[in-house]
Amino acid sequence: MRIKSIRYPKGCELKGWRKMVFERRLQRALGSFFSVCDLEQCRTAIRGQEPDRERYDELNVFHCVSFKNMSAAEAQALVDKTAEYVGVEISITHASRVSRVVAAFVGGILIGGACAWAVPAVTAAKIAMTQPLSTRPVSVDALSPVLPLARMPELPLAPDPEPIFSTKVRTARPGATAISLARAVRNDAGEYEVSLTVTPIDAATGQ
Repeated sequence: MRIKSIRYPKGCELKGWRKMVFERRLQRALGSFFSVCDLEQCRTAIRGQEPDRERYDELNVFHCVSFKNMSAAEAQALVDKTAEYVGVEISITHASRVSRVVAAFVGGILIGGACAWAVPAVTAAKIAMTQPLSTRPVSVDALSPVLPLARMPELPLAPDPEPIFSTKVRTARPGATAISLARAVRNDAGEYEVSLTVTPIDAATGQ
């Protein structure tokens, strides 16, 4: 718990450094665990050297006991008895059970919301991976324009080689004519393409 305010008796108001030390000692006495270690110095700062051994022994029963292990009524009574022993009025503040429940509820909503968003996302990703490519939804990246490839410069085509022999004759003996023509071709070194086409002529049309 935390001390909300301390009301000093008239004529015993502390100031400056003495007030800071006093309130620090009193806060330590009423922290997570109750402590009587600094209560004698706190009482002396307000009441002087007036002893109260009986009241001190009663408070000492709760020394090092956690306030979490006390009921609300027991904790409040301990604060009141401590204030009475020291000689001041103490108002405390601490997180109520309702506040803790609300905090847990809000935390649960935040965690649940994050899980609710993450689970469908993971499920959708798994379904998309198991679908055939033709049925998968098109992503935005897939719709991005495709940059054209750089156009390669056109190279000039090599000219067709000039034939070293070309002729066309009309004959009634194509075989003998072909042999005669073959003899007329020179046998120079190199590689050549040689083709022979024999086309009949229609006697009626001459073609």
